[in-house]
Amino acid sequence: DIQVALDVWPMHLGRVCASGKQNLPQKICVTCGRPFTWRKKWERCWDEVSTCSKRCNAERKRRNREEARKISGSQPTTDSDDQ
Repeated sequence: DIQVALDVWPMHLGRVCASGKQNLPQKICVTCGRPFTWRKKWERCWDEVSTCSKRCNAERKRRNREEARKISGSQPTTDSDDQ
């Protein structure tokens, strides 16, 4: 009985899904570097999508803010020089 169950179980591993999910486009997340696949909710904006999740998007924004602070903090202000 157990051998029959084991013989039947892995049959789904080699099958092609009826929905054709293996043919969807993929991108690499700019934050974590992992591949992610097209989703229906990105149908209208797939070209603009660059992160795989909300978490990665928040991390990307946080890093960009930190970089902006470093750049603006390292440049001397010229307002005091004008007086």
